[in-house]
Amino acid sequence: MQTLIAFLGALTLLIFVHEMGHYLAARYYNVKVLRFSIGFGKPLVNRRIGPDQTEWSIGLIPLGGYVRMVDERDESQSDISARDLPRAFTRQSLWARSVIVAAGPIANFLLAILLYATLGLIGVNEPAAVVAEPPASSPAAAAGLREGDQILGIDGSDIRSWHEVRMKLLEPVIERRSDVRLDIQRAGQPAELTLSTTSLPEGEAERDFMGALGMAIAPGDVLIGGVLEDSASSRAGLLAGDRIVRIDDVPVVRARDVINVVKANAEQSIIIDVERGGAMVSLSITPESVSDETAESGRSGRIGAQLRDAVRMELVRHGPLDSLLIGARQTLDMSLFSLRMFGKMIMGELSLLQPERAGHHRRPGRADRQGRLGMPISVSWP
Repeated sequence: MQTLIAFLGALTLLIFVHEMGHYLAARYYNVKVLRFSIGFGKPLVNRRIGPDQTEWSIGLIPLGGYVRMVDERDESQSDISARDLPRAFTRQSLWARSVIVAAGPIANFLLAILLYATLGLIGVNEPAAVVAEPPASSPAAAAGLREGDQILGIDGSDIRSWHEVRMKLLEPVIERRSDVRLDIQRAGQPAELTLSTTSLPEGEAERDFMGALGMAIAPGDVLIGGVLEDSASSRAGLLAGDRIVRIDDVPVVRARDVINVVKANAEQSIIIDVERGGAMVSLSITPESVSDETAESGRSGRIGAQLRDAVRMELVRHGPLDSLLIGARQTLDMSLFSLRMFGKMIMGELSLLQPERAGHHRRPGRADRQGRLGMPISVSWP
């Protein structure tokens, strides 16, 4: 429900800004606006405001919107008064009409820049671009990547987070390039590697291409997220926030290491070394035996503790001017990328619907083409 509400909220904001762009441009050129509508269906709010008595409406279904202007092509406006005719959309110059039509998408571009800039200004905690040990036969291993390497740049673009790594590698994966340049830092020293994506099958960009490349986030610390009451962990004295360092004298790298040992030692004592408040504490824990159909014996161990990999985080923050410039660049990059992906869909190099980028829009109907600058809501678009 929260996801649905957030989606509808974001969509409504995009539609409102889009239609407000049309509306403000129409007002600038003195075109009379009859109606500004957000949503379709039965109006929840309907008010007439201003000297033109523009009708402002919020519909029941928040999946689109339109700005309706005085327009001689609209058959429903056959009784346009002589006073309003000079203010009709169709009576304006080609330049004015072009600006009014383009103002909606331009407003959305400006909104995207503003949102990106705001995120850059306030800062966002994101996983650092530090890689885990890649599988031996993977492209990442062939490139020479090792566990703990931090990616600082890809093809000359600065990288500060794992999200940026994924975004910058998406196009080279689609292009199946052999010369992707990685600027990394290893043990405090800079280095340059070359990654090849040619071994990936076509269409891998629509799946887990990072896994196919052998690239994953370095696991970081293994922490106790919580402890169940009256469990093996609580009886042994394990506490939320403890950092697991070793288990049976074997260093712990990721939560899976602990899980494997616990499951394999049902009813057998194990020693877990944890760091707590800067001090090391050794605890003896005997995992309880529980039914497990995936285990050969049908039983496995459980200690009743929640584990989590606390990956290294980076606060990505920029100054006011840099935030605006980065916001503009990210908006331009994503727009150009979407156009390239659309071209590949037309050429049949990508499937029409891709789960991560497919949206839903409606092809404007006849009424929309006659005096309504609407936001489409049901044809697939990248």
